[in-house]
Amino acid sequence: MESENISSVEFVGRENEFEKLNEIIKDVENLKGRMVLISGEAGIGKTRLVSEVLKEAEKRNFKILGAKCLSDSFEPLFPIKEALKNSDLGHLIYENPPRVLSAYLINDAGILVTGVERNESSMDPDIFASMLQAVASFVQDSFSMMGKEGKELNILGYGDYRIIIQHSGKMSLAAVIEGKESEFLIEDMKNFLLEIGDALDSWSGDAESVTPYKFKLEKRFIKSGKYDGKYLVEDPKIRQENLFDNILLGLKRISGESPVIIFMDDLQWADPSTLNLLHYLARNTTGDKIGIIGTYRYEDVIQTQDGKVHPLRVWMQNLSREGLFEEIKLNRLDLEETKALIKKMLKNSKFNEEFYSKIHRETGGIPLYVLETVKLMVEEGSISFENGTWKICGKVENLGMPKKIYDVIQRRIDRLGEEDREIMEVASVVGEEFTTDILSNVLGMRKIELLKRINYIEKRHMLISSHNRTYKFTHEKIREVLYDDIIPELREEYHRAIAETMEELHREDVEEYIEDIGYHYYRAKDRRAGRYLILAGDRAMRNYANEEAVRFYERAIEFIDNEKKFEIYRKLGDIYAIIGKHKTSFNYYFEALKIAKNEEEMAEIKLKIGNLYEKRGEYEEAMKNYYEALDYLPEDSVLRAGVYNSMSVAENRRGNYEEAIKYAQRAIEISDDERVKERGHHNIGTTYLSMGNYELALKFLNKAIEIGKKIGDLRLLSADYNNIGVVYRKMGKIDEALKYYEMSLEVVKKMGDIGEMGTIYNNIGIIHYKGGNLEKALEYFQKSLEIHQKIGDYYGSCLALHNIGGIYVDMGEPKSALEYFRRSLDISKRIGDKWVTAITYSDIGDTYRELGNLDKSLEFTRKSMEIAREIGSKDALFYNYVDLSRVYTLRGDFESGIENGRKALSLAKEIGSKADIMEGYQAMGIVYREMGDFKKGEEYLKKAIEISKNLKMNLEYAKALYELGLLYRKKGDKRWIKTMNEASSIFEKSGILLYIRKIKSLLGNGKIPASKK
Repeated sequence: MESENISSVEFVGRENEFEKLNEIIKDVENLKGRMVLISGEAGIGKTRLVSEVLKEAEKRNFKILGAKCLSDSFEPLFPIKEALKNSDLGHLIYENPPRVLSAYLINDAGILVTGVERNESSMDPDIFASMLQAVASFVQDSFSMMGKEGKELNILGYGDYRIIIQHSGKMSLAAVIEGKESEFLIEDMKNFLLEIGDALDSWSGDAESVTPYKFKLEKRFIKSGKYDGKYLVEDPKIRQENLFDNILLGLKRISGESPVIIFMDDLQWADPSTLNLLHYLARNTTGDKIGIIGTYRYEDVIQTQDGKVHPLRVWMQNLSREGLFEEIKLNRLDLEETKALIKKMLKNSKFNEEFYSKIHRETGGIPLYVLETVKLMVEEGSISFENGTWKICGKVENLGMPKKIYDVIQRRIDRLGEEDREIMEVASVVGEEFTTDILSNVLGMRKIELLKRINYIEKRHMLISSHNRTYKFTHEKIREVLYDDIIPELREEYHRAIAETMEELHREDVEEYIEDIGYHYYRAKDRRAGRYLILAGDRAMRNYANEEAVRFYERAIEFIDNEKKFEIYRKLGDIYAIIGKHKTSFNYYFEALKIAKNEEEMAEIKLKIGNLYEKRGEYEEAMKNYYEALDYLPEDSVLRAGVYNSMSVAENRRGNYEEAIKYAQRAIEISDDERVKERGHHNIGTTYLSMGNYELALKFLNKAIEIGKKIGDLRLLSADYNNIGVVYRKMGKIDEALKYYEMSLEVVKKMGDIGEMGTIYNNIGIIHYKGGNLEKALEYFQKSLEIHQKIGDYYGSCLALHNIGGIYVDMGEPKSALEYFRRSLDISKRIGDKWVTAITYSDIGDTYRELGNLDKSLEFTRKSMEIAREIGSKDALFYNYVDLSRVYTLRGDFESGIENGRKALSLAKEIGSKADIMEGYQAMGIVYREMGDFKKGEEYLKKAIEISKNLKMNLEYAKALYELGLLYRKKGDKRWIKTMNEASSIFEKSGILLYIRKIKSLLGNGKIPASKK
């Protein structure tokens, strides 16, 4: 057979791209994680280029995690799961936490130091004893190997259990678990040993001396709730964050042993969850030995079938904003490269230049087209192998060379016999990868006969390749041509037969295949698709795979009746609200309203519409929908109580505090549901917090905590602890505030809620800022920013950036401050958060005022005020009045300064916030001072000083002292020196360079003379 004389093609024409990728590999080796995307049309050689680079990477001890995204896969994270499973890293994708049954500390001699066991464990005591003996022996052997091929971490199988053994120094920690190991557990074990350090290296054997370590072991691994085999809070977002972080931690750990390359082929077909995870990894591995390589066909990412922007394009835009990837675009081969490719393929060939030119011209220099065209010409006899040389049979101009790749592949497929053609057609409907189990059932063929035909097709026609009982087409274009050539009605019947076969084959574990079965019924236009698509959508929602859930639910709509459509419309409204596509969310809620079958359902949708308006800051519309929801509900309805709680939140946010309290009280009165009562008490407490009535705020928040503990809802408890922390911060009780923030932090760590951890770090930063410790505040704001950027939480990121900007203002670095404010502003505008946009405009205005640019200051303050009025934000409006008062005062327009100062003070008293009242007094004091009315100025500034001192707001206290010092200096009162000294002392401790420079500039020698007694 002449095909046997065709050589496997060597790498041709991509030397520059290969070198560029090789440089990226070297960067990854040097702790510079990189992501590169390789783009080009079908057949251009993307996958071949990467395969050559990966060969080099493997020579350098890289671990390769590779998989192909499939056009016919509905399963979220499918290629990631395949890549991890194929590399024995399947535990990284395991969704449930492990259950720790016992934990043991063992020294390097293999002696048990101390241990703890779960009381409710059903494990046989004899198994425990033998297991412990085996672990002790293993530990002793491991330490004898240290310095050779010994490892810090070992994982052993023991019957139905797994044993994780972590070594550090002269100690080992072993954990016996049910389920799969998690990277959180591995890291926790490592940290536990690091905390012990060398404290037990010289342990004498005294059991009492290690009692504290026993308690710590029990608290962390048995009683913490983190390793009970389940999530403490079934929150889809937390589950996804934990899954992503587990994968990240695992890859980081593995990359410590050998560098890692993640290769995702055909990203144009990647599911949204896969793209989200790759973004997460790219963002968090820039300082690791982890590289990401992806390929995609750019002709397939122009737009989707429904005219929307392709998800891959959106993903790339988001990556580009963060500077997280670079792209290599592959061009077609030129004539010389095409010639070289053919010569590598057909060695010892004697072709003239006209032949090479014709192939290059007809194939366009696309490598796949060149290869397939030459193979076809060999099969058809246009080229023959005679006497050890390849020759053209006939004249070049008479060669029947196909002009399109479709024709090339079609003519190769046409060489199949009728039976083999049918096998390949059914395989193309199954997907890019297929197994003979499904084919034999659909075709009604004996397995052995089918395998013989598959073997012949692979060897003779080279259209498919086999690996580990799985078969795939040698190029996706071959599958596409086969699939497209089947008449639509027959194609649908094949899909139906495949779905039915999969149901039959997987009757016992059908849950694992719902996406695949749903896909084939969907392609068959079979009503049974509805059931599977809804199940797939529900699973996607549980795993916070929102984009996939949308795809499943929207496809299910055409296959289900109105009764089920109501539920799907509701779910689609919920998902679009979560991902911020409010217009689409409203549309689905309105569709649900049209087919609601009773008043309860109508009220539920009205409540959701109201919540969406409230989220957007459109409180009037929110309240309108809440009232309409109430009209549908009986007085004792649980849902009615939920509406009242939502009304309470809306009224609080628009400053109608009496109404907010009234609605929360109604919720408590009419419902026996403990969660409703908890939310009611929480909302009342939060409203009193907004009013500045801290005593009542604490009373109701503590009652909420009491109920939260009773029902065991960690999510509610975390919010209650956090808000009590805010109360104590407002009261100036810093130690108490920190205590409650730490309690909230402990709860969210237990839940595994990474995003909420970032929020609490931000709150702790505010405490340190208000207390005058800028260095500590900056540390916590940066920790908050790091977490929010890590998980892609834009709202949390823009708040942290905003707060860091505020720190730089006080540090006397206004240009850096403006940069952070602008970054915050960019995000807040992108996500549509008007409140953050308003306060950021306000702070930019403040910064320009400090720089002396009053026109710019006024411009940004007015922008802020416009938004504050639009959303009805009293707190933002208060700061606008303060800012305007300061700007007009500096301009010498004292009348406008007093007018805005009075508005600020009036609004602060209406709000009831003592901190705001203090700011209002200070603004008024400054205006009167600059007017020369020192008596009124001193009166207002002293009030500001008194409040800030009582609230223990050191920074605000120092600022008020500074303003009073300026007043004394202006009227010639020697007390200015003593006042400035006191303010300066606080500023120096806090590192407030802005005010230190201001004070020093008042004196020629830069020093403030000591005050005389």
